[in-house]
Amino acid sequence: GDPVFQFGEVHRNTIRWSPQGRFLCLGGFGNLSGDMDFWDINKKKIMGSNKANCAVDFSWSPDGRHFMTATLSPRMKVDNGITMYTYYGDKVFEKSYSELYSAKWRPRTADVYPDRPQSPRLKSLNKEREGKPKAFVPYRPPGAPRSRAAERFRAEREGSGPKKIASTGPVISKAAARRQRKKLAEAAKAAEAEGKTAAEAQNQPVSKYSESEKKLRKLKKQLKAIVEIEKKLQSGVELNEQQKDKLSKKSEIETQIQELS
Repeated sequence: GDPVFQFGEVHRNTIRWSPQGRFLCLGGFGNLSGDMDFWDINKKKIMGSNKANCAVDFSWSPDGRHFMTATLSPRMKVDNGITMYTYYGDKVFEKSYSELYSAKWRPRTADVYPDRPQSPRLKSLNKEREGKPKAFVPYRPPGAPRSRAAERFRAEREGSGPKKIASTGPVISKAAARRQRKKLAEAAKAAEAEGKTAAEAQNQPVSKYSESEKKLRKLKKQLKAIVEIEKKLQSGVELNEQQKDKLSKKSEIETQIQELS
């Protein structure tokens, strides 16, 4: 027959229908990277996507509102655990186990959970509000002075404030006075920074390792990471390009360690 709808060209090998038949998960598990697309079949629209690495088992909840993936032994001997997603693909729960052999939903009869459409997608409670809150301005009655400076100027005008003493030095403009104060502040800041740098240099501890010892410790750390990657490869985990590149440098790192030891 002729196709009535196409989901697009993507790498997927798994189809899971929700119990009510409204939602559908298209997944790429096993030898694929674990991408998941969640569809509303009634609307023929994708609701969301996510990725579940190394998933061995996957199923919908009886109410058709959540989707669970599980990494299980003995297929995967590392990173065992379960992860739950909404039908939008949002991760809502995750729990790890040292060893996990099975993960199943508690069964329910078909009449317990009726078919329901999507609910409005909830926004994150921790999302920051756009814009900054306005600064609080206390109420001041009409005619009240706006600041201490205004009160001082008013007192000076009425003759009750402190009287200015005539200066005997050269008269300079306000702009020149501001530039002079700025230069003095910059000079003080530079002197403070220079003194702080010198004090830090004196108090800096001397390393107890030589350069060759530092390099040897770094190489051993890299070799340890490569050994962990080999364990993952032996357990069936598919490696990414960065891990493959690290694995190819194992013999070179071992040679350098022998030279430095």
